Amino acid sequence: MASFDLIPLTGLTSYREVWTLQRERLEGVIAGTLPEALVLCEHAPVVTLGRNASLRGLLVDESTLTRLGVELFRVERGGEATIHLPGQLVAYPILKVRERGLRVREYIYNLEEAMLSVAADFGTEGYRIEGKPGVYTSAGKIGAVGVAISRGVSYHGVALNIAPDLSLFDLIVPCGDPGTPTASIASITGDKVSMEEAREVFLSRFQKIFGLC
Repeated sequence: MASFDLIPLTGLTSYREVWTLQRERLEGVIAGTLPEALVLCEHAPVVTLGRNASLRGLLVDESTLTRLGVELFRVERGGEATIHLPGQLVAYPILKVRERGLRVREYIYNLEEAMLSVAADFGTEGYRIEGKPGVYTSAGKIGAVGVAISRGVSYHGVALNIAPDLSLFDLIVPCGDPGTPTASIASITGDKVSMEEAREVFLSRFQKIFGLC
């Protein structure tokens, strides 16, 4: 089994702090001084823009975001605008994808598989759409993927809607796709969904997929 650190963060975490944590771990993994890792967290409300995203992905101005207590960051991952918020499971794998022989598309497929497992465990049927990374359901998109790879090591990752306030997605054009509604496991099932249980299912599947257990 490969050396691996699980970094589960509790409470609502600052995006800037977790981004810094990712960067530090990324550099350590590249240098061979730190093992691969998986960061699991929930963020305080924040909109992030991928490296090629434009401000057209925002449906409100920056002053409105500030008034609502929503931070804004431009980051290195692929993809357009997304929002992180309470009730959303966010996972940041820092993995040696090149060493594992994974191409970007294969890596994304595997991350989607872990999210699909969580959805299925809570009675939600999810699926993929060719050419549109993420996890979808008949009610809308529940999982987003946005990754970056530096010198063969991944960072950034996925966000799965467990039970967030979906109205906040009206602040953006999620992933640059205005035609796809946003949903969550809780909004689909009508059940109270435990974030802790969701983390456990995701972690178990993630470890099996990437040979970390």
